[in-house]
Order: sequence, then C-alpha cells, then structure tokens
Amino acid sequence: MSKSGEEDIGRSSSHSMVEKTLEVPGKEVICKVKKSLPQSSLLTAVVAAAIATGTCYPLDTIRRQMHLQGTPPCQV
Repeated sequence: MSKSGEEDIGRSSSHSMVEKTLEVPGKEVICKVKKSLPQSSLLTAVVAAAIATGTCYPLDTIRRQMHLQGTPPCQV
C-alpha cells in the first residue's frame, strides 16, 4: 500500500484497478477505482478539443464578420 492509501490490485490491457481506503469516523470505507491509461486520457482530450474547435470556430467567424460590418447608425 502506498502513502496515499492506494493499492494496485490488478492490471489489464486497458486499465488498472486501484483500491483506495477512505478514513471516515467510525468506519473504514474501501473504494475500487479504475484508472485509465494516459493514452486514453490523451485521446479523450484530443476529441474534446476537436469538437470544441469545430463548434466555436464557425460561430466566431460569423461574430467577427458581423462585428466588421458594423451596425447602421440610428435614425432619430
């Protein structure tokens, strides 16, 4: 068991299982958490960035065009 209360309890090809012991007054709680590989985290970040860019870039282009065209002065 490591200093942080984590213990590696198994490895598979895609992720490892980590057992965490949480100190709760009056009882001991053990949680099993799956840790993903860095490659899957990187892939998730790349996909999220691609979706954000694909959504925001066209909208930003439209906003910029509208800003450059300006609005006509008010006729009072």
